[in-house]
Amino acid sequence: MKLLVIGKKGYLGSQVVRNLEDMGHWVVWATPGTTMGPVAEQHLLEGLQNCNVIVDLTQPHQTDMEGSPWDFEAWTKSLLEAAKKAHIAHFVALSHVGVERLRHSAFFRAKGIQESLIQKSGVPYTIVRSTPMMEYLRELVAQASFETSIRVSNARVLPIAAEDVAQLVARRAVAGPTPLPVEIAGPEPLGLAIMLMRYLEALGNPLNVVVDPSAPYMGATLEEHSLMPTGTPYTAYLTLGDWIQRTTDQKHRNGLQNWLSPIKNTLTYIKLIRKFNLKQTTI
Repeated sequence: MKLLVIGKKGYLGSQVVRNLEDMGHWVVWATPGTTMGPVAEQHLLEGLQNCNVIVDLTQPHQTDMEGSPWDFEAWTKSLLEAAKKAHIAHFVALSHVGVERLRHSAFFRAKGIQESLIQKSGVPYTIVRSTPMMEYLRELVAQASFETSIRVSNARVLPIAAEDVAQLVARRAVAGPTPLPVEIAGPEPLGLAIMLMRYLEALGNPLNVVVDPSAPYMGATLEEHSLMPTGTPYTAYLTLGDWIQRTTDQKHRNGLQNWLSPIKNTLTYIKLIRKFNLKQTTI
C-alpha cells in the first residue's frame, strides 16, 4: 500500500513513517507550504499517483520550510481537493481531544475547522484525536528557560507519548475509514502541573511550578476535564514515569558520550601511532 504522510518533519512524523515502513508499506512524504499554487498542487498530485492513503499530521501553529506562517484552513482545503482528484481511499488526520469544547482558542478553533472540512469533503476519512503528548513538557521547559517560575493549569489529562501516538496513527492509517472521531490517550490520569513537577524533578531543574487555573494551554483556558476524552479511547501503555526515565537516561547517555568523545579520539590517536610506529612532530 502507498501512503503519503504530510508533516514528516519532527519526531512524530518520522516515527509514523518508520512504523508504516516497518509494516511493509511504501511511504512518501511532503511538507506543507504557505500556499497551494499550481506548481505545488501539481507536485502534490504527482506524489499522490497510485496512493491509497493520506496521513495529515500538520498543526495550525506550524510554519513552512522557510519558517513563514501559513494558512492552515486554505492548505486543508487544497489538500482535500487534491485527495478527491487522486481518488484517495482514506484520509487520516491527527487532531486533539477537546476540539469541541475549546473553540475560544485559535489552535482548537483551527483544528475544529479542519475536522469540519474533512467531514464534508466526500473523501473517506478517520480523525484521530490525541490527548496532550508528554513531549509538551519539553516545550514548557524551553519556553521558561530564562524564568525562575512557570504558571501551569492543573487540568486533568491522560498524557500520551509521541511514539505511542505514531504507532496508533499508523495502525489507523492502514485500517478502514471511520466516521466517528477516534480518541487515543495515555494510561494514567494526571494534572498538567503535576506532570511538569515530576519532569522537572527528574531533570534536576529548579524551575518553580505555580498552579494557575487561568494559565492557557494552546491558547485555551481549561476546565478540570477540558482535555479528557469524551468516550472510551484507545489506550497506550507507556506511563509518564517510563517516558521520563527514558528521556533522562538518553540525556545522560548523550552527556556521557560528549564527555568521552575527546578521550576516545586521544586513545584512537595513540593506537594509530603505535600501529604504524609514527613519531609525533611539532610544527
